[in-house]
Amino acid sequence: MKKHLFFLLILGMTFLIPAQASLFDNAGDEDMPPTQDEAFQFAIDVASPTALSARFTVAPGNYVYRDKIKFEIKADTPIQILPYQLPESKTKDDEIFGPTEVYLQDINIPLSLNRSQVEQTVTFVAHYQGCSETFNICYPPTKKSFELLLPAYIATDINSPSSPVANQPLSEQDQLAKSLAQDNLFKVLLSFFGIGILLAFTPCVFPMIPILSSIIVGEGDNITTRRAFTLSLVYVLAMSVTYTIAGLLTGLLGANIQTMLQNPWVIGSFSALFVILSLSMFG
Repeated sequence: MKKHLFFLLILGMTFLIPAQASLFDNAGDEDMPPTQDEAFQFAIDVASPTALSARFTVAPGNYVYRDKIKFEIKADTPIQILPYQLPESKTKDDEIFGPTEVYLQDINIPLSLNRSQVEQTVTFVAHYQGCSETFNICYPPTKKSFELLLPAYIATDINSPSSPVANQPLSEQDQLAKSLAQDNLFKVLLSFFGIGILLAFTPCVFPMIPILSSIIVGEGDNITTRRAFTLSLVYVLAMSVTYTIAGLLTGLLGANIQTMLQNPWVIGSFSALFVILSLSMFG
């Protein structure tokens, strides 16, 4: 009898172990943030010879930035995407970009093409970026490419692709990029120089005044005007070059640097560095 009880006990434990492992595995998966493709999926379909249908499937608790959605098309023969209108979005107070237009649900974007009547194989490229509100994380900007086969057509069988389409309003970033691309170099440099002078009167520049003053005063009573000007020039140019290099590296990396810098260890390290540097101001 004891042998039978022992056998039943061993058999019961055999069934309990996999069940417990499955329970813990499921609990661990719920704590993991979704991958980018799980948070929001993008798909593109050929609706007609001169029309495409772009579709975002947004999972609950996630959102896609409206101004980060960009489309382009590449082919050996001339083809272009006509101006398109994005669906109505909602305003969200984003932790990184502030009040921003986002999409919290699935959206469909119809796209019209201006192309030749022959069959074409094209590469459709979609740019977008989004975040997970549930896990409070943002994903890096995404670029996805799709190979599409556009069938041949007869122009009289379909609507003309040159029909007027509502122009999409340009964002502030697009307006600035368009202005820099169209204006001449001298005008752009003059504009940045003027903006730089105006920035010198903003409160964020005030902490630089005592720092620069302490450098000049540290040279002693016999310092000349020319020497003081040289020290000031070197200090300002060094700061400008440093920030220029930082901006170039951020742009070339193409990653969400703002999100990476929100790490508590990074914030704490910079805070400690500023405290150490401030101690040098006390002599």
